[in-house]
Amino acid sequence: LRGFSVSNIAWPFAERLQAYQLLIEHNVAGLEIAPGMLFADAEDAFNPPAALIRQRLAEIADVGLTPVSMQSLLFGVKDVALFGNMDQRRAYIAAFGRAIRLAAALNIPHLVLGSPRERAIPDGMPDTEAEQIAVDMLTQISELAQVEGCRIGLEPNPAIYGTNFATHTDHAAWLVRKIAHPGLCLTLDIGNLQINGEMHDLEQIVASNADVIGHVHLSEPELVLTPGSAKMAAQVIKALQDVDYPNWLSLEMRASGAASCDALLLALARLDSARTLQ
Repeated sequence: LRGFSVSNIAWPFAERLQAYQLLIEHNVAGLEIAPGMLFADAEDAFNPPAALIRQRLAEIADVGLTPVSMQSLLFGVKDVALFGNMDQRRAYIAAFGRAIRLAAALNIPHLVLGSPRERAIPDGMPDTEAEQIAVDMLTQISELAQVEGCRIGLEPNPAIYGTNFATHTDHAAWLVRKIAHPGLCLTLDIGNLQINGEMHDLEQIVASNADVIGHVHLSEPELVLTPGSAKMAAQVIKALQDVDYPNWLSLEMRASGAASCDALLLALARLDSARTLQ
């Protein structure tokens, strides 16, 4: 386990410097970035001016944090669909290309492919056709990522978030292996395991997919405060350590308004406790 990070969707844009300080005080060295949160003041969060990129990277580096992952890659993008018509698919690829270029400019190695609603398989599309489209599209995106020195992490998203594609870890991992591209890996999502009732199989799921896991989200259903308990976080940490997982474990939870930094502090305290339980 390389280290711990937290996604910046956990705090409002205006409180980012306070949040960064809390991360460092709790020995969290990594930062996961949603461009819409990091560049909330830019006209286009996915194409910010070079000076703004330098400023934000300096804010992060000045406290000793490292950007390790990017999420919310289709934020603000309209009329894109993984299984849509040709125009929608082209727009989907183009949107990912834009996100990948931004990740490269920020020196971020991993991008989370979530965006559940934009990857729903339409009613009536045969499974074989959907699989072929998925393989073709994900291969193209993985190529774009590899060229920029990044990789895409396909994240299983449960059906309650509005999708019917790669809803479980085993299917997402199967696709990653089928495509077998160096620009593609699996993002393991703990909230997904909880929603799908699979936490009792956590150790087996981690062990059987250790070869393809490139990033891990420690999250709760609906992205409420995470970890829900220090005991659960400790279970996840141990399962990852048991397979010598070499990458980052990232806390993912939504901001809670004015109390966001208080919630972050509680999350970090639980993470501290989980680490001492090892």
